[in-house]
Amino acid sequence: MNLSDDFHKQVHAVRNLESVRQYMVNDKPFSFENHQNFVNLLANDNNKIYWAVCENHDFICSISLHPIEWEQKYAEWGIYMNPNFAGKGIAKRIALLFFNYITNLGCFRLIKAKVRKNNAQSYYYHKSIGFITTSEDDTYYMMEKILDQNE
Repeated sequence: MNLSDDFHKQVHAVRNLESVRQYMVNDKPFSFENHQNFVNLLANDNNKIYWAVCENHDFICSISLHPIEWEQKYAEWGIYMNPNFAGKGIAKRIALLFFNYITNLGCFRLIKAKVRKNNAQSYYYHKSIGFITTSEDDTYYMMEKILDQNE
């Protein structure tokens, strides 16, 4: 489903919050016009998939898969929460539903994540949803989750 202008404005506003941006690869603010241009480019890019999770009239979180390696059956995922919904267990429930959904599609065997070392909450969140740490560098923990094709 395509998002309404109101939802696009919510996504843009949440993504531009300092409390969200500080943990992103791109941690700089960006205009609504740049947000719209990015979304429009996604329609023709099979290496990136984004979902906005909404309930009623509220943006809850965004989930992304990129880069996607279709032949190797893995993707790197990202998630960020609207702070108004954080700390309520919603992100964990959404993640488990999401992984069940993509497991049933059969497109991926492995999901990777890069978690900033200064984001302990995200690190423990990823561990709680089945990710393991496979390596690290000065900035990130590299984590992986194997999808059980038999679920």
